Amino acid sequence: ETRKSESEQAREQLEFKYYAKKIKDKILEIIELGMRDEAIELLNTYKQINPADVEGANELERALGIDN
Repeated sequence: ETRKSESEQAREQLEFKYYAKKIKDKILEIIELGMRDEAIELLNTYKQINPADVEGANELERALGIDN
């Protein structure tokens, strides 16, 4: 059977949240370096990977000066 246990699913969920946070931090870092185009590209990719994080994406757009 290929069904994952609840603990496996919970671990993967935590891992996903951890990496999502690291990606958002990296985008903010890139913004601070003045690499706006790269940050926008990464943000667009992030929104595809984690569409549920609307609040986080909006925060990054504000940091980039993009109006929602």
